[in-house]
Amino acid sequence: MKIALGADHGGVELKEKVKSYLEKMGLQRHRHEVKDMGNDRLDPVDDFTDFAHLVASAVSKGEYEMGILFCTTGGGMCIAANRYSGIRAIECRNAKEVEKARSHNGMNILVMGSEFVQASEAERMVDAFLSTEALDGKYERRRQKIDKPCE
Repeated sequence: MKIALGADHGGVELKEKVKSYLEKMGLQRHRHEVKDMGNDRLDPVDDFTDFAHLVASAVSKGEYEMGILFCTTGGGMCIAANRYSGIRAIECRNAKEVEKARSHNGMNILVMGSEFVQASEAERMVDAFLSTEALDGKYERRRQKIDKPCE
């Protein structure tokens, strides 16, 4: 699975921990291709939107199957990422939320706020994100309505 990561200064530390976890997990159990789209350093004047656009664009175009974004709270990243066609970015704070967001809404970009998510919970969230499938039936119908362009 191809996974794109992105973070601003508020999420770069958590991103690095999740990236290490994904790389370790990929070697042990799965074959993941992880692409870090930045930021790769703590830059207090960077803008979350730059990284949200890089990851969301890559997932929207099908270059990557999933994305994970990190910032301080997660809200702005969600707004920016969800502007792209076919993107369902949702900010989650625990693995249970991730399971529901994946199974019901077909979330393809997980957003984590470093102010609310510890590294140990982030690992559980990643596991849930990668192992939970989107449900069919009424959930598929609802996702199709979500993806329908608005006027």
